Amino acid sequence: MVVAAGLAAEGGPARTSRSIGPTESLQHALTLAGSSPCCLVVPRPLVIDEDVQIPENVALRFQAQGRLVVASGVTVSLAGGVMADADQWIFDLADETSTLLAPGLVTVHPHWFGARGDGVTNDTTAMQQVAAFVNRRGGGRIDLAPGTYVVGRQELAGCVGRGFAWRPEPILRLEGNTSPVVVCGSGATLRAAPGLRLGSFDPSTGQPISTSPGFTDANYRADATWGLIELLGNASAC
Repeated sequence: MVVAAGLAAEGGPARTSRSIGPTESLQHALTLAGSSPCCLVVPRPLVIDEDVQIPENVALRFQAQGRLVVASGVTVSLAGGVMADADQWIFDLADETSTLLAPGLVTVHPHWFGARGDGVTNDTTAMQQVAAFVNRRGGGRIDLAPGTYVVGRQELAGCVGRGFAWRPEPILRLEGNTSPVVVCGSGATLRAAPGLRLGSFDPSTGQPISTSPGFTDANYRADATWGLIELLGNASAC
């Protein structure tokens, strides 16, 4: 089902529709669109390797293989709306330095950020990107499609003195939002990934160690998760 998000109410000027060409860049397509209401069809992965601003008059419609591939250190500012299937991958962010700004997208879907929900693929990165987007926006709604989302990764300390041996990465950490945060997921399950460590481990090698009763040195501690969903300092969350 195609979801339209961030689009202005009906009744405005009709949008012309145009598909981005096989070798055409997004920036070139935006230049041709000008200031007229336009719907740009994204038929393939588009590499974005420099900051780009997509104005309010331009909506993006993503076909099956269409997505924005945002390089490290690049910011995409999306003032217009998007049209895509709720289970479609449309935002391919290289890492935590790739930024998506889209204040008009109140509702987002983890699949848009690469989640699979197939009970096999580790969806931690997609969940982290969803949380980062909502936190940056200051609130919003996260809709999880029915499925099983495998989540959880751990970082090895590599040496003694860091206060942990294996530390869990945050998963869906929603914090500091000034507008309500809503997480919906009828039929959706978050499942901890197999192989996560819990107990006492050598912080250098990552191997389990035997300890005596009462041993509490945090440098040898491994936590599997800090919580699959963390709500910290938000105005309202449910």
